Amino acid sequence: MTPVSSRLRRTDAGLATAVVLASLAPVSALAAAGPSSGAPAAGAARPGSPACGAPADLGVEDARLDLALPGQESSVAAQVLAASGLDRPVARFGRTLCRVGPSGSDAASASSAVAGLAGRAGADLWRLAVDRAQAPPAAGIARRSGDRTDDRGLYWARIAMRVALQEWAAASPGRDAEPALAALERTSRGLDDARFPAGEGATRVLVSGFDPFQLDAEPRRSNPSGAAALALDGTRVQTPDGPAVVQAVVLPVTWGGFDDGVVEDAYGPHLVRSERDADVVMTISQGSPGIFSVEEWAGAWRGGYPDNARASAREEIPLAPRWPQPDPSEPAQQFIRTTLPAPQMLAAGTGPFPVELRERISAWTGGTREGAPVTTTEDPQPGWLAAAGGGGDYLSNESMYRANRLRLAMGRDDVLGGHLHTPTLVYPWEGAEISNAAFEAHRRAVVDQVVALTGAAARAAAADVRSGA
Repeated sequence: MTPVSSRLRRTDAGLATAVVLASLAPVSALAAAGPSSGAPAAGAARPGSPACGAPADLGVEDARLDLALPGQESSVAAQVLAASGLDRPVARFGRTLCRVGPSGSDAASASSAVAGLAGRAGADLWRLAVDRAQAPPAAGIARRSGDRTDDRGLYWARIAMRVALQEWAAASPGRDAEPALAALERTSRGLDDARFPAGEGATRVLVSGFDPFQLDAEPRRSNPSGAAALALDGTRVQTPDGPAVVQAVVLPVTWGGFDDGVVEDAYGPHLVRSERDADVVMTISQGSPGIFSVEEWAGAWRGGYPDNARASAREEIPLAPRWPQPDPSEPAQQFIRTTLPAPQMLAAGTGPFPVELRERISAWTGGTREGAPVTTTEDPQPGWLAAAGGGGDYLSNESMYRANRLRLAMGRDDVLGGHLHTPTLVYPWEGAEISNAAFEAHRRAVVDQVVALTGAAARAAAADVRSGA
């Protein structure tokens, strides 16, 4: 997941041109229909809005629930939810809120009950999204239209439920939505659903994708890494050395979520030594046009590009709460190298996109973060300060850095870890449509190759496990 501005600083001229063209495609299509940022839907009810609720002061990300394309009465979120079939659990959640915490009930008891409801609803939403992603067309899964690889339904359903919780809390003094929001975030991202079988009979692979992002410019965006997480969750890969089991989670595109420890909470339980611990941890995000990249390095620096909350952070990656971390009195490890089986992944012939091992880094080489960093394929040297890993200085780089900083802090040198960047999606929109065949075919090709590359990593890891390497 590399923002356009970060990619342009670290690409050659030809690739930079391709990045610009890819990034402008959705904006141009939207501009042709009207303002590129969209506008609140006029007169349309919010998906899942509880009848017992009241107007709430929403944050930036939640307020996008109302964005509509020019000339459209329904918001993008409402259209995506209707196409996915996830509008029904969202509507049911809004109705149930009014029964669980009716007006006049004890605020503390109602808030506790709603937190339990939100946790259960988030878990159900996750399973529905996974089932939708993995079901064959004839399986009868609720999917009115669209493509199995559409991750946007899960994203907008979560946002709609978040807004419903805040509207419920605003209707009565003393109600607290925060515990419910936290429970919804955790369960609807699959963090509580990731469970591996015990014993030595299977290789265990944990992957993460991301939410859609850059939605101010184009609220119809998808993220193939999140779509791939849904396609992979709970699947098995048959290898010559026994089965491999894959579990998946989806991470937020917010600096605040990372500061709160979402990456460590996702990976940490599976790095504790046990009969169910992971053999491979692989973060996945969207990267550059037309190519998959196994990242050689993650860097310890945040470059400041705005997140889904329009927040920005330009600093060394902070330590995480709750989980083992490096000694804070020591200088931070500036770069962490992948231990993924890159040669096997590159040689697997997964197609149609090429796959590379991206070895470049950006670093300040003079011992301070002054002046312009140097971009090089040379290995990091003592005294160099990270400016970017191979995949940039945004949350994708940080997901790899955090997951593997944790892996090392927990003494898990035996676990393979690293990051896979997917090709960016293309958006060949015509007018105000929310999807079309060309867009869906491109996303399916990307997602299917992520699944194949994960299988290649699983087969290499299974061979290592069997050999005792």
